Amino acid sequence: MSENPQFKRTDKAIVQALISLLKRKPFEKITVQDILEETPVTRATFYAHYRDKFEIAEKMMEQFICARDTVRKSISFSDSPSRDTLNKSFSLDREFTKALLQIHTEKVDFRRTVAAELEREYLEGSGSPTRDIEAKIYARAYVELYLSMVNLEQSELTAEKLGQILIPVAMRLLNLTGDQETLTFLTSRLQQKYPMIGK
Repeated sequence: MSENPQFKRTDKAIVQALISLLKRKPFEKITVQDILEETPVTRATFYAHYRDKFEIAEKMMEQFICARDTVRKSISFSDSPSRDTLNKSFSLDREFTKALLQIHTEKVDFRRTVAAELEREYLEGSGSPTRDIEAKIYARAYVELYLSMVNLEQSELTAEKLGQILIPVAMRLLNLTGDQETLTFLTSRLQQKYPMIGK
């Protein structure tokens, strides 16, 4: 039944109704009745799709993680990701992401969920003796960078913008501010890694 095109359209309409409502009301105050008033589905149809608003939120979080994984896999398989691929990693549907950021439940918390996924990925790919703390720092930095791009509504991420954000932070953490040689080296490495970005 869930493969039926009509079922999928209705499912999408219900999710979109919640996204629209989250622009006007906190998640805690949204009711099933609010969702029904936002989209032309009956109560019986709603319950054929979801138990409640919490199940919609959980599905949204799953969809985000799935979309993000698809984009990140395409980046990891490339030595030099294209401009389009890198931009996609920072521009998964902003409206969808902003809606998720409004939801804080036991099972749905954007920052916590995405950071946990990033930590897991980092740990799987690292043999470093300090990988636990590295993974935490990496995950939190990536989440903040992603959310900054969403909040600033950057339509495109260039190597220059990426460098302006990441390189000063890395240098400050290492107490290398003012070291022109290191700045030049890091900028050059970034441009080599992403030669298509910013052109």
